Amino acid sequence: MALLGHIVSSEGIKEDPRKIEVVQSRPRPSSATEIQSFLGLVRYYRRLVENFLSIVALLIRLTKKGARFRWSDEYRYRYVLMKEGRMIAYASRLLKPREKTYHVHDLELAALLKI
Repeated sequence: MALLGHIVSSEGIKEDPRKIEVVQSRPRPSSATEIQSFLGLVRYYRRLVENFLSIVALLIRLTKKGARFRWSDEYRYRYVLMKEGRMIAYASRLLKPREKTYHVHDLELAALLKI
């Protein structure tokens, strides 16, 4: 059963793959309005993302009134980080106490090494 962006079944609660597909299929934003739209989509999953605010903070700056829209490598990196499914990488298990202090990049590397 689909409920609020999740699939609820006897196996537990999982993210709705259709919602994730919508995020992953979005083209690169070309305006502050498109950034706001993207952030609206990914904010729903913010509790599943370690350091969510630090990842999207740079993107949020592009939406401020009077901010000049300049797409750089750093903005692209943050956008791709959220878009490529990193936002659900931490939902598969709880972090160990020592892992809670790891930087996002270290957590991603640890996840890749466990694959």
